[in-house]
Parts: sequence; structure tokens; C-alpha cells
Amino acid sequence: LITRQAALLKSVSPSAMALGLLLFLFVTIPWYAAISAKVGHRYLTEFFLEQNIERFITGKYDHQGPFFYYVPVVLAGALPWSVFLPSMGGRLFHTRWTEQTMVVETKRNLVFLGVWFGVLFLFFSFSQSKLPPYLLPSFPALSLLLGHYWVQTMNAPAALPYERQGLVWSTALLFILSVALTLVLGISLWIGKPHNIVMYTGTKIPGGLLLGITLMGFSLATLFAWLRRPGLTYASIVTTTILSCIVVLNVAVPVYVKLHQIPNRQARWVYEEIAPMPDLISYRYFKLGFVFYTRHRIDQLNSEQELRIRLAGA
Repeated sequence: LITRQAALLKSVSPSAMALGLLLFLFVTIPWYAAISAKVGHRYLTEFFLEQNIERFITGKYDHQGPFFYYVPVVLAGALPWSVFLPSMGGRLFHTRWTEQTMVVETKRNLVFLGVWFGVLFLFFSFSQSKLPPYLLPSFPALSLLLGHYWVQTMNAPAALPYERQGLVWSTALLFILSVALTLVLGISLWIGKPHNIVMYTGTKIPGGLLLGITLMGFSLATLFAWLRRPGLTYASIVTTTILSCIVVLNVAVPVYVKLHQIPNRQARWVYEEIAPMPDLISYRYFKLGFVFYTRHRIDQLNSEQELRIRLAGA
């Protein structure tokens, strides 16, 4: 509709649409039928009504947030590339967007990616329950839009002045962010709060190495952008991002594994040591591993009132 190509819908035959619907039902229905046969209709009620509809229209699960909740999620989740979003927007919506030099198919693809990202962003922004992972399905579209921006930037180094300035200022912002991170880390150590950078495993992040990588990499990216070398700018940012991820993941992965093993061990202990099994409840904290390792139903309580009622009847 946006590209005025509604006639394309007529090119899809009714038989093809029916076949697609049948394939969809063939893949999905067996799972819902099997789980319903095992645990009853309660699963369907909880999954469709409580975990989807109620999460969207109510704040029952204490995951509420303002309408702009996902703005910082996108900016932080897409780093370091999110700093180029203003430049990308300027390139896409400049007057050259309406020129015939852009291939019609490219325009359609960009519109499709924009609708993909925009619809999901607005949909979850209107939702009463908000969590960062909800927006993950929109990130492929954003990544492709940013990829198109960089392809255009590298193929047209003699860009307009505002585009060159946008690239320089965006890379300079990356450098400023890395300097700010250095200052925050230094102040944290100076005021004697090492727990800010020590994980639960007792492992310290090699902060000097991480900050050295980001400062050097983004400094080079800013220099190359100023010299109008977009290819080297892109390579500097990619290299810096990969090396930084390697350093962080070297610590983050063991921490993640440990934090997820603790609840599972607790649930396994309940199953092995407590008999007969009492009624189990989980108050404002729930892991699927609880049910799996205890092999018992667990009632999830989300409010203090529910907890008081349950304890009063115990």
C-alpha cells in the first residue's frame, strides 16, 4: 500500500495462499495438540490469553514502562552502529530519495524494511508489558537498513557535505562514548567501588584492554572518517566491535552459565531431599528449570496480596 503496489496481491493465486495456510497449520497444530493432551487446556489458556493478550493490555506481570521505553533499547542494543541512525535517516529522506536514480526495487526493499522495523517498534511500544527481548525480531530489519547506508557511503565517497559531516560526527560520538566509559571506570576505581566491575564469579573484566581497544579503534575510525575514507572507517569499527565482544564474552559467558545453574540446583535439591513434595510457589521470580527439576507444579505469584492470601490458606 505504501509503495502503491497493491495490485501485486492479485498475482498471488488463492490456491497458493491456501497451500501456505495448510503448511502453517501442519507445522503448528501438532505441537499444541500434543501439549494440550498432556497438560490439558490450561496451557492454551495461559499461553494465548495470559502470556500474550494480558501482557499486551495489562501490567499484570510488573513489566511496565513508558511509551518511549524501546528508544534506549534500540540505541544501546544496536551499538556501535546506532550512532549512525541520524546519518542514515538523513540519507534516506533527503530530496535525492525522490530522484529516479534510485532503483525502484531498492526503494521497495527499503520501504519494506522500514515498515518491518516501524510496525514492531510501535506495536511493542503500545504494549503495557515491556521487556528488551520483545524487540529482537525488529533488529534484522534495522541491521539491513544500516548495511544499506554503509554500502551507499562506501560506494559514494564524494557525498554531499552534510553526509560527510554526519559520518565524522557519528564516529566522533563513538570516541566520546569510549572516553566517557574510561572516565566512569576510573572514577569507580578511585572512589573504591571495585564491585562495579567484578562479576559474581570473582573474575575482573580486563578493563585496560577493553578500553584500550575501544579508544584506539574509534579514534582511528574518526580519523578515517575525517579523511573521507569510509571503507577504512567501517573496517575500524567492525574490528573494534569484534575484539571488544571477545574480551567481554570471555567473562560474561561463564557468569551467565553460573547464574542460571544456581536456580536449577536449588530445584533439583527440592526434588531429591523433600518428600512428600509440598505445594510449591514462586514469588515474583520464576525459571522454567523449577518445573523441570522439581517435576512438580509450581504456582507463580506476582503480587504481595496473592502471597498473603496463599500463606493465610496454608
